[in-house]
Amino acid sequence: MGRMKVKLAWIEKAGARNTTYKKRKNGLLKKVKELSTLCDVKACANIYPCGGTVPEFWSSTPNPMDLEIRKKMVNQVSFLQQQNMKLEEQALKQEKENKELENIVLVGQCLEGKDLSGLDLETISSLSWLVDNKLKLVKEKVAKKKAEIVADLEGSSSACATGMHGWCLGFND
Repeated sequence: MGRMKVKLAWIEKAGARNTTYKKRKNGLLKKVKELSTLCDVKACANIYPCGGTVPEFWSSTPNPMDLEIRKKMVNQVSFLQQQNMKLEEQALKQEKENKELENIVLVGQCLEGKDLSGLDLETISSLSWLVDNKLKLVKEKVAKKKAEIVADLEGSSSACATGMHGWCLGFND
């Protein structure tokens, strides 16, 4: 004897509906697995249950999330190479900072009157570069401040702005 033909309609009883859902879901997943195995094809199934719960997923290929994790994984050699590169970059950066600090200390000592005759050419060149840059920055700040004062003076109604002691402010280059 064969089975009766099932009438495809909404199952009103929640318990019967859940039981049917579970049985048919398992049957469907079994069929997808069989199809994948027998025919050597890639197959997947997504089942979205009622009630907004998390969908169920089955795939004949490895889990896509596992593939993403595997892509991000690196072997020990490449990991160590990356770490080595990072450490070398940090060492170079620290070395540069140390040289800059040493040059600043040397400039301070030069201003106090220390003799530069014991320094090598590279150190003297870097000191010269540092002093030139700092001098350039000072000149820019002075020029900016002069421009601000001139703008303030032009904005005022008097022809000559006076300082605290009554002196007329003028700028000569």
